[in-house]
Amino acid sequence: MPVRIYEIAKKVGISSKEVLAKAKELGITNAKVASSTLDKITAEYLEEKIAGTKESEPVPVAVELGEVVEVRIQLRAAVVVQVGGQHEHDLAIR
Repeated sequence: MPVRIYEIAKKVGISSKEVLAKAKELGITNAKVASSTLDKITAEYLEEKIAGTKESEPVPVAVELGEVVEVRIQLRAAVVVQVGGQHEHDLAIR
């Protein structure tokens, strides 16, 4: 199902212009205006790239001296191949 640029912008919380700029930077040529559509795989790839560039805000946590705190970090990576102007996921590691 096609996904519009403005839907991606709304989902990730940035302007359509910023989404279009990132798409251009990534070589996604069919993203020209906010109403342009992307296939689901390309849209997910673009969302992941945008999410990776946004800085998360630090969350203050009160910790008692000597208390053990567990921290988990989730990393996601994808290898993308461009074929004839279309991006296709070749391998996704999650």
